[in-house]
Amino acid sequence: METIPTSQTTAAETTVLTFRLDRQVYAIPITPIIQLIEMVTIIPLPQTGNGIEGIINVRGKMAPVVSLRYYVGLEKQPWGLHTPIILIRLPEDRVVGLIVDEVLEVVTLHDAPAPPADFLPPGLKAAQLLRGVAYHNGQVILLLDHEHLFDVAQTQALADATANITADAANA
Repeated sequence: METIPTSQTTAAETTVLTFRLDRQVYAIPITPIIQLIEMVTIIPLPQTGNGIEGIINVRGKMAPVVSLRYYVGLEKQPWGLHTPIILIRLPEDRVVGLIVDEVLEVVTLHDAPAPPADFLPPGLKAAQLLRGVAYHNGQVILLLDHEHLFDVAQTQALADATANITADAANA
């Protein structure tokens, strides 16, 4: 288990965790990140889809786990023992695990990312998932918007599934 370091940056700087999905580098701000863990047993949930792989036990509480490959339109790949899961805190204090192919590093982006409105037509789902595009050491980084990764219905479904499993475990 690894704890993400926090650092102070100026208003123009953004500190992010970079990770790889297939050959593309993505990032999310470090602020909502709780911890990085390696693959653990995922309990599948019936009648879920849309990238929701199941739930895991995080310090005695159930947290849903999703595959970010699904959200960016990539084929599902088998996981290994060291496949990383990024635990993040969403609004309303919900914890979600994000399965990625490889965690790279924590970097500070010194220039503000180019917003999706600069290069994508409005209304595209991709525009909702992206916070922007940045360059670091000559590499293009797609900055994901963790708060808009899930739509309202998905967020509620994740909360309901987690609540049901937690209630079942308490009654057992």
